[in-house]
Amino acid sequence: MRSKEEMFLYFLNDMYSIETATLSLTKDLANKARGPAKRRDLEEHVKKTKHQMVRLKAIIHHRGGSVAIAKATAFSFLSIGLNTFQWAQTDRTQEELRMIYDALRIENVEIGSYKALIAMAKSLNDEWATSELQKSLDEEIAMSGRTEKQLSDALEQAA
Repeated sequence: MRSKEEMFLYFLNDMYSIETATLSLTKDLANKARGPAKRRDLEEHVKKTKHQMVRLKAIIHHRGGSVAIAKATAFSFLSIGLNTFQWAQTDRTQEELRMIYDALRIENVEIGSYKALIAMAKSLNDEWATSELQKSLDEEIAMSGRTEKQLSDALEQAA
């Protein structure tokens, strides 16, 4: 049986893999974004994702582990966003709604993952890791709020 420490390191690496997949997907979405405001939001998301990856890497090293990308996690996570690209031949409004839908799904997976990591860090009495993970959670919640606003705006325009 794995120790709590080993499981924490495993889940940190799992989250690092998710952020790696998110970074790739978000860069692609930024390149396809319509309008400067959407492009700026996505470019800001890319920056925040990079910061989150730096934090995760630092926590992994702080706990004595090493970074290892879990390819199975990254590929299954990417499949959430791959649906976006399958809609590329549809109406632009439908395409935009699908991209926002996928982005919101991704944000909520990340929010749940960070909440679980924070609970684990607290159970290991690691205040520093808890604080660093909380920063990433706060960023994800803010990004989710912006994505929800984009969804609301897009639905209003589609009506």
